[in-house]
Amino acid sequence: EAFDLMIFEDDPSLVILATDTGLFSTADDGESFDVISDGLSSLQVNAVARLPGGRIFAGTPDGVFSAAAPGETFERRSPAVCWADSLLGVDEAIFVACDEGVWWSGDEGLTWNELPGMADRWPTSLGVDGNGYLLVGTWGFGLHAAPLP
Repeated sequence: EAFDLMIFEDDPSLVILATDTGLFSTADDGESFDVISDGLSSLQVNAVARLPGGRIFAGTPDGVFSAAAPGETFERRSPAVCWADSLLGVDEAIFVACDEGVWWSGDEGLTWNELPGMADRWPTSLGVDGNGYLLVGTWGFGLHAAPLP
C-alpha cells in the first residue's frame, strides 16, 4: 500500500514512494525501484518530505527519520513520542503531525518545538495556505490554522 510520494522538483525523474513495506525510489517512471529504507526502525512509512538543502524525512509509526540524500542511511530525528502521520517542509523548517500534536524543527530535525494548541487534537495532515498559515487537518477536531513560526 502506498501512503505518500515525493517528486524531486530539481530532478523530476526522481520519485520517492512511501509504503507499508518501506521507502522506495525510482528514476525511470516506476519501471524499477530501489529500496532506500536503511536505518528505519519501522518499514511502514506514512509520509515523506524534503528540505531545500536535500535532506529527506520519513514519518513512521516509530517516529521521524532523516537521511542526507536518497540512498543514504536514515537516522532517528524525532520528537520524544511520535506516530508520524504527515510531514511538510516549508522553507528550512520541517513540520510533523503526530498523534500527540504538531511539532516543527528549524535545524533539520535536531531539535523540535511543539506547536501550541494542537495537543490531543489527533493531527493527520498538514498544508500551507496563501496567507502563510499552517493548516492542520485532524481526526474528529476539524481544520485548524496557525501562523507559521
